[in-house]
Amino acid sequence: MKGYFNREFIQKDIFLKEFGRIYNKAFEYRQKFDYVDLVSPEPEMITDYIDSATEFVDKIKAYLEGQKTIED
Repeated sequence: MKGYFNREFIQKDIFLKEFGRIYNKAFEYRQKFDYVDLVSPEPEMITDYIDSATEFVDKIKAYLEGQKTIED
């Protein structure tokens, strides 16, 4: 999924490279905190990523809404 998103949306300039970094970092942290470390992330880290994730989701939603056709 991560590779597909990067190839189809970031490399084709549909979304800014910044959003690719946000997605990749979120994926990395999910792996780290779910499967590797037995610690929780710091509250400041969570706050920063919530802000970034909100912007990311808003951009994805706008893109998807723009892709709708009459048949949708």
